[in-house]
Amino acid sequence: MIVKEDPGKRDIEFFGYICQDMGYMNNADLDAMKYDWVKKHNGEWWAVYHNDIIVSMAGCHEFHDGHRMLFRGVQTMPAQHGLSKKHMTSIPWKWILPEQLKWAGSSDTKPAYITTNVENDASGKMNRTDRLFHLLAKQGVVDFFTEEEIYGQRQSVWKLNIEKYYETMV
Repeated sequence: MIVKEDPGKRDIEFFGYICQDMGYMNNADLDAMKYDWVKKHNGEWWAVYHNDIIVSMAGCHEFHDGHRMLFRGVQTMPAQHGLSKKHMTSIPWKWILPEQLKWAGSSDTKPAYITTNVENDASGKMNRTDRLFHLLAKQGVVDFFTEEEIYGQRQSVWKLNIEKYYETMV
């Protein structure tokens, strides 16, 4: 797999068709994924390619006193290595998040946040992700920060324990 920062719009548009077919409506096209919005908010996009086709994407943008990681994170390819209690089978978590952390210069003084939907489940998998983050919090990988309305959606906001995250990668 290859991770690319700022993939071309043409590749993303093709990826959007795949997402639409899979019911991932937040990633069905550039508008739904808020591609330009992320760029306008001092953000960037990353894509993971397999056989020259995007199989996963996520954005990162300024948020609170740090950055919001894995924004609109999605993968269209199933996990390759079965289940993992540390979530390391997720392509965005394993391949994209480290690149975003480097890009944003995240640290204890510049936090990394990840949000999960509490109520609205546009893909059928978002509520499961929110439950998973509650388990990751018990392991100390993330800390629950707050629940707030972000752009009209109730979201759990999680602060990533960066040191613990990197420990899970070993």
